[in-house]
Amino acid sequence: MTNRRSLDRIHKRLRVQFESSDLKGIAVTSDMSPTGCQLHASSALKPGTRVRCKLMLAHETVVDFEAEVRWSRYVKWALGQQLPNSVGVSFLSPPGEGYYQLLRAAAPALQ
Repeated sequence: MTNRRSLDRIHKRLRVQFESSDLKGIAVTSDMSPTGCQLHASSALKPGTRVRCKLMLAHETVVDFEAEVRWSRYVKWALGQQLPNSVGVSFLSPPGEGYYQLLRAAAPALQ
């Protein structure tokens, strides 16, 4: 199977609080890129759902962003006990410079 991603990703686990029009929950990031990320979430989110998120960076820095769910699936693996929903989101509003600094520090090629 070929990789359809046009951008490289970094693998970093950071805490996220999310909220949609009818749901609130927590998640952990993985596969972060300049245009979106994968979340392992406490609640199932349907594709097309808009979410407002707060990403917790180091030193109590919070980065706010708005995103749309592109895909969602239930998974059973290491985080599956607490965060069984894997969700891909694309940013609707830029997540802020703190997010991009994190990406650049982890993978300079993502500039």
